[in-house]
Amino acid sequence: MRKNSNQLLLAIDIGNTSVLAGLFRGSQIIRRVRMPSTGNWTKFVKALLPFKKQLKAGIVSSVVPRLTPSLGKVLKNRLGLKVLVVGKDVIVPIRNRYSRPQQVGSDRLLNALAGYKMKGGPLVIADFGTALTFDVVNRRGDYLGGVIVPGLGIWLGALAEKTALLPRVSVPKQIGSLKLPGRSTVASILAGALFGYADICDGVVGRVQGLFSSKLKTMACGGLARICTTYCKTIRYIDVDLTLKGLMWTYRVYRSERGQRDN
Repeated sequence: MRKNSNQLLLAIDIGNTSVLAGLFRGSQIIRRVRMPSTGNWTKFVKALLPFKKQLKAGIVSSVVPRLTPSLGKVLKNRLGLKVLVVGKDVIVPIRNRYSRPQQVGSDRLLNALAGYKMKGGPLVIADFGTALTFDVVNRRGDYLGGVIVPGLGIWLGALAEKTALLPRVSVPKQIGSLKLPGRSTVASILAGALFGYADICDGVVGRVQGLFSSKLKTMACGGLARICTTYCKTIRYIDVDLTLKGLMWTYRVYRSERGQRDN
């Protein structure tokens, strides 16, 4: 896109639970749109319609392949916007050291790219979403791999489904004063989940730190990042827009390689 303060980049992250979109003016997000990953794009497109004339480019990352074609079709028909799909039309510009690079979710690579651009390395990023993932980047900016853990919603759901008497406890929108021991069943379940997640996070970060001689930088992202890191001791920075920023950086590199200026 040519330099124009009114032009916008639409970055979309299709996750297992929700779809998050960000409208970028330069490197700043001016609007966010979130919806469940159901494939019903009506409200999603309606939220973007006021920006139709300003939309000049779009880029999509998806870990739900069945939703990607329908979204692309809707954006083209309703907004006149043809989007780039990460993994198909454009690659994330980071050296991927996974033994089978094609197995890494694009969201994890995008997080690694954005995190490294912002903080440098060595770096570990905890993404608290449907799954809890940890992704490791070295000082040179190479993606090394990571750790995958069931997410908080899966944790709480499985506990209710696999036991006869324990209730289903929803992921809280905010955390009050959580104490040990829990004085009720719900309080005990939440204590187990949140203190447990904090200890998983701190434990993994500690082990990753042991791989490097220099100080490890730590970040968290994802829809549940603020809740799940409440009792973590090792996470220093939270950015819930990290994946979207990774999409923005990927698009910029893509344009640069083709000799075209950023917006």
